[in-house]
Amino acid sequence: MQLIWIGGSTAQVKKISITGKGLIKLTVIICAFLFLTGFGIHFLGYRIAFHFSPELTRAMGGAISIQQKEVIETGYKENVQKLEANIAQANQKIEELTVIKDQFADIATPASVKSKTNELTAK
Repeated sequence: MQLIWIGGSTAQVKKISITGKGLIKLTVIICAFLFLTGFGIHFLGYRIAFHFSPELTRAMGGAISIQQKEVIETGYKENVQKLEANIAQANQKIEELTVIKDQFADIATPASVKSKTNELTAK
């Protein structure tokens, strides 16, 4: 396909040839330009929005500031310490219950069974 352009009073005639490869190249160039422009606008817009309105930026994309991150991490560390303390208490309670269980097993075991187990362990 050809386009013919006749310009103004000088009557210059310009011919422009349009080919399939030319259209594909033009389409790729336009798409790449639009993609890069959109990416640049998004990146810069996101930085500007974060600078002026961090709450809006966090609502839109989940971004937080370094101070907010440190506050969250401090909360997590406190929760981990509490859980570690709870686990230590649970382990202590398990040890106490094991001692009580052994005492009850010792009381509940008849003397004849105790003597037989002592003989078997001595051999």
